[in-house]
Amino acid sequence: MSCHGLYRYVCEGKECEGFDLLESFLLFEVSEAGICSCDFLSYIYDIRFNMAFAKTQEFDQQDIDLARMAKTVCHPARVAILRFLVQHKGCICNDIVAKLPLSQSTISQHLKALRDGGLIKGEIDGPRICYCLNEENVAQCLQLLQGLFTNLKCC
Repeated sequence: MSCHGLYRYVCEGKECEGFDLLESFLLFEVSEAGICSCDFLSYIYDIRFNMAFAKTQEFDQQDIDLARMAKTVCHPARVAILRFLVQHKGCICNDIVAKLPLSQSTISQHLKALRDGGLIKGEIDGPRICYCLNEENVAQCLQLLQGLFTNLKCC
C-alpha cells in the first residue's frame, strides 16, 4: 500500500472515523519535521489495527474470567473492601469510609469497580446503596483460583 493510500486508510477511512486527535497532531508534526511519514503511518496502522486488541478470543473462557476477576481485585483498597464485606455481610459506603483511610469518593470508585467486576452487589435502600458480596461470583472466583493451582509442581 502506498504512503498516500495508507494515510487515507488510517486517517480518512470508514474503519477509523474516530481517529485520535493526538495521532492527527503527531502526523502533522512528523510531516513538518521532514520525517518520513510513511514509516510513521505504518507504525500508527500497526498500533490501531494489529496490536490494539488483546486477542482474548485466543484463550479459554475460564482464563478470561479469572483474569477479569483478578483485575477487579488488583488494588489493596478493593481487597480491604471485600474483607470488610465478608465480615459485615452488607453495609453502606459510609461504613467502609469509617473503617478505611480513604475518602468517600475514592471508596465509591472502588465499589463501582468491584460491582462492575461482579464481585459485589449493590441494593438501593432509600437514598443509600447497601453493598454485599455476590456469593455466586465469589464462589466462581475461588473455584477458578483453585483450578489454576491444582497440579502445582515447583522446579
